[in-house]
Amino acid sequence: MDDETIQLIKKYNKVQSKYGPIDDRPIIKPETEDSEYNELYARLAGESYKPIDERGDIGDYKYIKDESTDNIAVFNSPKDYHISIKGTSKENILPSTFQDVLVGVGSIGSLIPDNLGLGLIPIKNKIDKLKKQKSVSLSGHSLGGSKASMLGVIDKDLKVYTYNKGDVLPFIGDTLKCAITGCENIKNYRIAGDIVSGFGSIYSTQNIETIAPKQLTPEKETLFSSTENIVPKNIYIPHSIEQFTDRTKLYPKSTFPRKLYSQVGHYAGIGFGIYYGPQILSSITSTTIKPIINTLIEQGDITKNAEKKLNLSLEKIMEDEEFLSKSTIGKSIDRAQKEYIDELKKDKFIYDFIPTTTLKNVKYYSGKLNNIATSGTIGGYVGQNVGGYIYDSLNYYNDDD
Repeated sequence: MDDETIQLIKKYNKVQSKYGPIDDRPIIKPETEDSEYNELYARLAGESYKPIDERGDIGDYKYIKDESTDNIAVFNSPKDYHISIKGTSKENILPSTFQDVLVGVGSIGSLIPDNLGLGLIPIKNKIDKLKKQKSVSLSGHSLGGSKASMLGVIDKDLKVYTYNKGDVLPFIGDTLKCAITGCENIKNYRIAGDIVSGFGSIYSTQNIETIAPKQLTPEKETLFSSTENIVPKNIYIPHSIEQFTDRTKLYPKSTFPRKLYSQVGHYAGIGFGIYYGPQILSSITSTTIKPIINTLIEQGDITKNAEKKLNLSLEKIMEDEEFLSKSTIGKSIDRAQKEYIDELKKDKFIYDFIPTTTLKNVKYYSGKLNNIATSGTIGGYVGQNVGGYIYDSLNYYNDDD
């Protein structure tokens, strides 16, 4: 692996380095695809994202504009017709986002009538029309892949190729059918570390192949890095349809998943720290810091000095007795000042001899924002390490990774 590749991998894994079992063997990865992956259908799927007038021929597949719509691109080859189904894009963001939700909730989404929901019937009608002449194949990326897969379950004669198809909750009927019949007509490809297809791949009964992510060009790397502070690039880079074409130089499969595990652990740790951190810190304080403070008070005779300072403060506060006795506002101030002094007397060492906010918050943790923030920060740091360790524990490193 060249130095440039190693440096890019380090960028993607900057949240955490390598955790878990230590393996100092050099990482060796061939720069070409080592499986039987064929990117032809990925190119066809990608063509559907273009405006209807800008689509073109792909290999032996000739684009048929008259049969196509904004949502599907139809091609003709000597052996079959091919329909590529468009996924979510900025041009159709609102209707597609609604359909993404329907796919995400699985069988619940299937309760929505087709004309209001996923819109599979018009595509099926197109398939039935073309099948009268010769066989038909389908392809789709993301949402388009989900639709292509559903149509492939219905019609076993269709050859279907999907790329990072959306999967969250299962479509129970489709899952059971594929468990029984195998759904050998459907081939699903996903990029290691893609979150859109990741959850569904756990329970899927279809054939799914996870392949290594493609390295970006220096220009794309610079472009994506500019948005890193808004959306982590390891979230959206693996999902792009471009990951499935021009696959001549690859990252190891672990590049994006390890970062994702670490990020999930990081945010889970922050939540745990914010919720439980103050109580944990209070418990630690009671057993460690308070005995130390008490020892310092006893050995340094600090109590007498503190009492003297408190008395002086009280005399200063109560100097204007006439104002305090006649003014309603003054009486309120007087009451507040006395309450403050009462609290001060309880923890005179902390207030008089330890000026740091952090140590003060050890006692008054429940109402102090920065103590909660500290707990969240610690939790996030621990969580990202735990997330990385979990990934490494579940995935043994070998030279092909």
